[in-house]
Amino acid sequence: FLEAPFEGASGQLDIDPSTGPRDAVGVTYTVWNARSTPAAKQGIVGFDLYPTTHIVPVQDFDDKGKTSFMLKQVQPFVYNDGTLQQPETLPPPEVNRNLIGDASRTVGYVLMGIVIILGIICLLWAYLRRTSRVVQASQPIFIALVVVGCVVMSTTTIPISMEETTVNDQSGLDASCMARPWVYLIGFTITISALLTKTWSAYRVHRKLDVDSITLRPVHFFMTLGTLLFVNIVLLLSWTFIAPLQWTRAEGRSKDVFDRTIDSHASCKAESNSAAPFPLVAVLLNLGTLIVANVLAYQARDVPIEYQENRYIAISMASILQAWVLGIPLLFVVKDSPQGKFFVQLAIISVTCSATMLLVFVPKMFACRAERRESLEEGR
Repeated sequence: FLEAPFEGASGQLDIDPSTGPRDAVGVTYTVWNARSTPAAKQGIVGFDLYPTTHIVPVQDFDDKGKTSFMLKQVQPFVYNDGTLQQPETLPPPEVNRNLIGDASRTVGYVLMGIVIILGIICLLWAYLRRTSRVVQASQPIFIALVVVGCVVMSTTTIPISMEETTVNDQSGLDASCMARPWVYLIGFTITISALLTKTWSAYRVHRKLDVDSITLRPVHFFMTLGTLLFVNIVLLLSWTFIAPLQWTRAEGRSKDVFDRTIDSHASCKAESNSAAPFPLVAVLLNLGTLIVANVLAYQARDVPIEYQENRYIAISMASILQAWVLGIPLLFVVKDSPQGKFFVQLAIISVTCSATMLLVFVPKMFACRAERRESLEEGR
């Protein structure tokens, strides 16, 4: 056991008798200045070390043994530009955060507003024509489910447009991430359940040649809706509790002249790898439902239904399938571009909602108008 003070590798070592650890009085260090040498013929640059300042501890015995440090300058510090003037601090880098932006967000809200207004017009028309043969044949419950589902789907625009400029806290951004699959899948389930129930009834007529018609009651629509909604909600609840999506911002690859990152992009990801099965199962489940509905619609294409409703329902479901088949791969292509990803998602939402309502309601409106004209002609 060595008794302090003694000389160590870093200088004199003293022990504080009251506390036991090393006393700061024994700590001395030197600031060295590394100056480059002229380049050799091979282009190799060396460095020479020059001591510039000694930092020496000084104990003030008049101030209860307080330790301070004194600087002893040996020679001035020469900076990289060859001068004694300290360079100015680097300005903060201008980072491109690749935000969606107010202009893109406005476009999204306008498209969402168009879908909502279109849904209100369709519901209002169906209510005013509720006693007509066209609306009665189509069934009011079917009309309501299609409109409600499309309007709910369109509101997915709100969570997908959220970012740091619109939501200040992390918890709000995390909630917007998890709200995206919830809102879209619930709206999609409501709409596809109505279209699938109608298509299934036509397919049953196609299978049973001796049956002229099958009556659809509201309970049939609610049975399909309840089954699909239950499966999706169980999946979404498991996803939310096991591996919820969280808002994360990652640095990009662009660098400035000082090798500082100058771009970043945000995305919704889960912390653990256990989240991977949930989006995959959600896509496969609902895409499978959509494919089955399209297959049934194709097989029942020749079944005669009033006002050719099965034909327009089949076209609307084919439009949704086409939007998914083209849009989902594009989401992987633009995954590192928040603005590009936003517009692809916006296109999927707008196409699925607008095409469905227009194909379901516009033919009915023309048919209702034609029947009114015929009724007026008969009256004359």
